[in-house]
Amino acid sequence: MKKKYTVILIAVCLIAGGLYFLDLQKISAAVIFKPGTILRSKVILLANLWFSNQKYQTKDDWVNSGGTVGEYTAEEAAWSAVSGSPFSGYDSINYAGTGGDLDLYSGTVKQDTRTGLWWSDIMAVGVAASTTNNVFTLTADGARPTGGNAIGFCDALNTANFGGNNDWYLPTQKQLQQAYIDGSANNLPNPGYNFWSSTEYSSNAANAWYVALGNGVTSSYTKVTATYVRCVRP
Repeated sequence: MKKKYTVILIAVCLIAGGLYFLDLQKISAAVIFKPGTILRSKVILLANLWFSNQKYQTKDDWVNSGGTVGEYTAEEAAWSAVSGSPFSGYDSINYAGTGGDLDLYSGTVKQDTRTGLWWSDIMAVGVAASTTNNVFTLTADGARPTGGNAIGFCDALNTANFGGNNDWYLPTQKQLQQAYIDGSANNLPNPGYNFWSSTEYSSNAANAWYVALGNGVTSSYTKVTATYVRCVRP
């Protein structure tokens, strides 16, 4: 006697930026598959496995500005204030890029102990977060890119020996994404912006990636676009 396998088919639709699920089991008769059947269409096969809401997964989600009720926060113990933080000199970086005399919003530096990276506050003009472009050039595989105001600003932290160190740089896309996964939304100051990375878009050298540290969104801008900057060091 042949065994029957009942599955649930869920169609996924992207409508106006939202994610919608249609339960086809309610629309048509049960579909029977043999073990090992591979679906080669735009549906998801769920074999009695359901995925919980994001707040129950090991990925940070900013529920609201008032706190972390209902959030998964176990990963956030990875963050700590760097000894000596907040550092002086944050308001005298004096980088002469686009947007005025660029400094840091504060001298606060936090460390993600999972990666070991130190993270500065956001780039600012006075007490207002500021933006700049990121027109960098890749010189060699594996080498950090050069040029552009975003990278130039992080280089200016080195010139100022900010925090007693001169190895600050513009983070990569993956480093920014990992910071989000590790809880940047509730641990870094001023996370709610799109931050430039030093990662070029692979199919178009005129574009580079950015990451929003408040919600984890990542996409690309043209390098001449002005957006926000923060720097890291190992």
